[in-house]
Amino acid sequence: MENNYYVLGIDEAGYGPDIGPLVVTSSLFRLSEKYHQQKFWKALSEIISKKTKEFPEKVIVSDSKDIFKNHPKNYLIGEITVLCFYSLLHSLPLNFQEFLQNIFLDNLDLFQKRCKTFSKYTYRMCWGNNNFFSEDPLNSRNLDPGPFLDNLFPKLKRVMKGSEIDLIDIKSIVLCPHLYNESITKKGKLFLNYLQFERLIENALKRILIENSSVKDKEETVKLEKKYKKEIRNFKKNEQKNNLNSIFVIADKLGSKKYYTNYLKSVLLRDFNIKVLEQSRDISTYKLSNNLEIRISFIKEGDKTHFPIALSSVFSKYIRERFIKNINEFFATKIQNLEPTKGYAYKIEKFIEVTDDIRKKYDIATNCFLRKRDSLLHLFD
Repeated sequence: MENNYYVLGIDEAGYGPDIGPLVVTSSLFRLSEKYHQQKFWKALSEIISKKTKEFPEKVIVSDSKDIFKNHPKNYLIGEITVLCFYSLLHSLPLNFQEFLQNIFLDNLDLFQKRCKTFSKYTYRMCWGNNNFFSEDPLNSRNLDPGPFLDNLFPKLKRVMKGSEIDLIDIKSIVLCPHLYNESITKKGKLFLNYLQFERLIENALKRILIENSSVKDKEETVKLEKKYKKEIRNFKKNEQKNNLNSIFVIADKLGSKKYYTNYLKSVLLRDFNIKVLEQSRDISTYKLSNNLEIRISFIKEGDKTHFPIALSSVFSKYIRERFIKNINEFFATKIQNLEPTKGYAYKIEKFIEVTDDIRKKYDIATNCFLRKRDSLLHLFD
């Protein structure tokens, strides 16, 4: 286990819209050497590209906004990327339910059970029929992902194996409007968003700690998982020296924010000593240390240049688009000629208006449908 280096890329999708969930995803990789921005792109260039025009010869990893453009082929491209990397960790899922079961950071069953308590129609609005893949692909019923996946995944698996880049984990957090509204604090939306970043960092540290421990017995591993927070703070220096030469966290910037010290001192990382390495419009980097040392960088448009961030961006966008599709289909079955929504404010007013009677009829609470914004507060009365 000597000379392990780790990089965790984090990004979100759905921070700006008024409808649908905020989804935040992290991708954890183990490397044989320190992380360099170009390492992934060069090592995986045989099978990975940033350019959508190179699909279906290659898997596309880039800014999710560039991938998920409003065209069936683009949605197919994003779906193939997600399923290829998901399949490096798990067997191919049968449906969206199974997919989320392995990707969700939280307990999916409890999450859905809470949703059902509001009303069965609230549940159906968000979760739909849970089908996906060839039976109900995200893009269109006319574009089956299966043949593309059969062609690309074996190549990706082979190239990854020879690259000395190991994908360890992918985890996502979903904040539906209800949870978003419930969780918002006086510190604002950015702080709420950052707290999801910390939860994913915490999960990654736990995975790294377990992986680098000498514990092999399953029962002992479970015990270590339960007390991992304490273990992180008391990480043995010799283990750090021998096993953990680098833990690097990279995330897309929160808005245009330049200073993150107050965020880093908030919850999980409050006991770490924080050293500012750089704070600029484009990048803010910090070194955090107690017995364990972590470097964190918040990078402007990091999903365009850093592979781990870009991959997380694609997963977040894919999951969000799945929920948005369910929401649109739910109301389309009850309202003729309904124009679908993406959830963004500049086109949302009409969708809110025309769905109002249906939401009242089926007892769908506004708190589960809309996020609380100043311009929308009158709807929550």
